[in-house]
Amino acid sequence: VHDLSLLDAWTAASPATIHAVGLRGFGNAPTPHAQLTLTYPGGALASIIVSWIAPAKQRCVVLGFDRHTIIWDDLVAGSSVQLFNRGVAPVPDPSRRRQPQSIVEHVPVPSAEPLAKAVGHFVDCIASRTPPRSGASAGLRTVQLLEAADRSLAGGLAVVFGSPIPAPVPMRVA
Repeated sequence: VHDLSLLDAWTAASPATIHAVGLRGFGNAPTPHAQLTLTYPGGALASIIVSWIAPAKQRCVVLGFDRHTIIWDDLVAGSSVQLFNRGVAPVPDPSRRRQPQSIVEHVPVPSAEPLAKAVGHFVDCIASRTPPRSGASAGLRTVQLLEAADRSLAGGLAVVFGSPIPAPVPMRVA
């Protein structure tokens, strides 16, 4: 839910398709490990891996742009957003493709529990009678994303997001 909410807040468009694959839980148990791939209009791609069975909890966000890459690890106390001077644009000299990327900038991120911040913001909105940063419509979109991912996981195919009855579509492996 957290990752889908972040993607919804960061992207200007809804995904075109959602494809989920994962391990089946025993009986009625939830899926213990899954990967979601969301494709966006214009070619952007997001990948989320969730796991209840992984020995270590991870929450690392990597955003690739044409000339820069941004990395943020939400679980490292006192972490910072790191801006690297290398993106996804082709490198003119193939011999330099794997050279280390240099960090251009560190942006400190205050350490705080996300749920505590969200609840505090909600309480502040009630007290001040102001609308929250993310309201019912954002919650509805997140639930719709979860439902589409669940349908994809059950059917084994990607689903077109936003259609009344999501149509299965075969995924292309690059």
